Amino acid sequence: MSMRIVYVINSIKRSGPNRVLLSMISGLKNMHYDIRVVAFFDSDSSDEVKKIESFGIKLDILGIDKRKIPTLGAKKLREYLDVCRPDVVHSHGILSDIAVIRSGFGKKSVTTIHNNMFEDYIYSFGRIKGAIYIMLHLIYLRKFSYVVCCSNNARMKLRRYIKRVECIHNGIPNISRDNRRRQHARNSLCKELGINLEDKVFLYAGNLTFGKGVLVLLEKFAKSGKSNEHLIVAGGGELLERCRNYSSKNIHIVGFQPSIQKYYQAADVYVSASLSEGFSIAIIEALQNNLLLLLSNIPAHEEVFKMDRTMYIGELFSENTFAKDKIRLAYNQKQSKKYYEKYLTDVAMMKEYSKFYQELTA
Repeated sequence: MSMRIVYVINSIKRSGPNRVLLSMISGLKNMHYDIRVVAFFDSDSSDEVKKIESFGIKLDILGIDKRKIPTLGAKKLREYLDVCRPDVVHSHGILSDIAVIRSGFGKKSVTTIHNNMFEDYIYSFGRIKGAIYIMLHLIYLRKFSYVVCCSNNARMKLRRYIKRVECIHNGIPNISRDNRRRQHARNSLCKELGINLEDKVFLYAGNLTFGKGVLVLLEKFAKSGKSNEHLIVAGGGELLERCRNYSSKNIHIVGFQPSIQKYYQAADVYVSASLSEGFSIAIIEALQNNLLLLLSNIPAHEEVFKMDRTMYIGELFSENTFAKDKIRLAYNQKQSKKYYEKYLTDVAMMKEYSKFYQELTA
């Protein structure tokens, strides 16, 4: 009989945690697990729902308002889990974590921490409210069988407060890339944005927030960018209008894009000046598309490079070295795609998670 795993998440939408969830499902497709997904409130993306259902996965929505997840959501989740009788419950996000523990299923539970909460909660909610969220989350995390961080940096910080904490890097499905389609995407996008085909294209894709350092990135690029260098910023958020103030012949603010793949296919370098990260899916996508990386020198970004120093994937920059490190990029030495295929696929990720699943049911 197959092991039954129930994945619990707030809602099905286009987000980092949902991308990881989809990759988990994909990574287990040949491992004979019985998988179900339960969300508390309706999805804002039918496309994301279809992606999950394309794997033949049963998806259930409990119909609970976000604010009521820790209370009514926990009660409804208990009723749901009592019926489906899972071997393992795997949670994603602080509200889902609270609901899983309050439902009484903490003894056979796993949760994935998708950020560095000690930084991200402060950036997102402010110093006082962020500190409250950190303390609240820690209380419930201590009751899980396994807490898994997606970066060693986050794991080391959590270990001060929680004994059973591990690290498994994120991974995404290995999709075949057609070079002709990639060239067509680059030709089309360059024509649309007025970029010469031989120019270098830098891409940032993600939330436009202070924590992601997007204004810092734009300022640095505006000061150091050459005439044959272009920066594309794709994403939405609180700083979108301020970002548009930097729009120029060489800086292209394209806003939120429902499909980001053509931008990866058209780019040469993925760039980020983020102040805090978990283990960025956007960076893994960049490596999968054989882009070089130009990343701010924070622990989570440094960790990407430390996995294998023998393979060249780009450069880290500090506060005052962006222009210099941009020049140092060795375009003819990149091994980004090989790096991804060796370390960051969905299958590699789920082989590690499967060890915890097996231990919980031993």
